[in-house]
Amino acid sequence: MSYEEYLESKRFVSNPVGLEYKKQNPLLFDFQDSIVRWALHRGKAAIFADCGLGKTAMQLTWANNINGRVIILAPLAVAEQTVQEGVKFGIDVNYCRSSSDLTDGINITNYEMLELKQSYFNQAVKNLRAAGEKTLQLSVIDFDSQNDDIFDCNVA
Repeated sequence: MSYEEYLESKRFVSNPVGLEYKKQNPLLFDFQDSIVRWALHRGKAAIFADCGLGKTAMQLTWANNINGRVIILAPLAVAEQTVQEGVKFGIDVNYCRSSSDLTDGINITNYEMLELKQSYFNQAVKNLRAAGEKTLQLSVIDFDSQNDDIFDCNVA
């Protein structure tokens, strides 16, 4: 086996399993719109955008295109800021403090308030802040799958 054949045998290809981009947000810049379209098309994607590039707007537009309930898990200050950003972009975001606060559509809570059951959600968006990193990372978790592992990520 040649080295090229060996490398090709190790290649992992993630096929798109995503959704149609039905609810576009006219307030997004073209590059943000393209990233949301890509993430929805991929289905299993992560958006690794630097500070100030509009991750919240992209996250909310992505979540607005998911049928059923969506939950966003975030640090305390980010959760309330995301609700305010939702108003700015015309996207309803419900702030939850317990399972009784859940509604259809986009819900957000902070890590400390997370007592919500996984079975309430079709998809979840989780904000992860790695120690020492300034970039907020987006990961998608499918709670309807056989396991609750985070999907493989495709970097935009």
